[in-house]
Amino acid sequence: MFVRGKANDGLKQGIETCVKMFRKANYINIVAGTLDPIFYNNEKIKAVLEEKIKAGTKIEIITGPDYNSEVVKKLKKRAFGIKYYTLDEYPPKHFMVTDKYVRMEETHEKGTKERKAIFVYGGEARVISNIAERKFKELKNKAIPLN
Repeated sequence: MFVRGKANDGLKQGIETCVKMFRKANYINIVAGTLDPIFYNNEKIKAVLEEKIKAGTKIEIITGPDYNSEVVKKLKKRAFGIKYYTLDEYPPKHFMVTDKYVRMEETHEKGTKERKAIFVYGGEARVISNIAERKFKELKNKAIPLN
């Protein structure tokens, strides 16, 4: 299964797409540059993330250089259960990132099916996307194939 929605086709459509993707996913991986407050302060996004936290969904947010920004600090306090990494700290896993796209795909790790929602958003998303793509290429030979 592979679905994607363009997040910069207007904030409302991007948020609606994200909510749908997050609801379906049993693992959420958000790659964000500035952790844009407009996005994270959206009630629908907050509600779905809180719903997924209560359900025990694994949620990881990978941030850029502004890892210690005020927005991140506030989100950390509010959203118990979310792990934060900078790209350098992120444990090596098989993931792909496309600038400003939501991607959900089934991956096969140790014989299990896992739905993964990856969201890229914010002013620094392109830079982070490029770093993530390089990291993906480095890991590609060691990673488990998606098919």
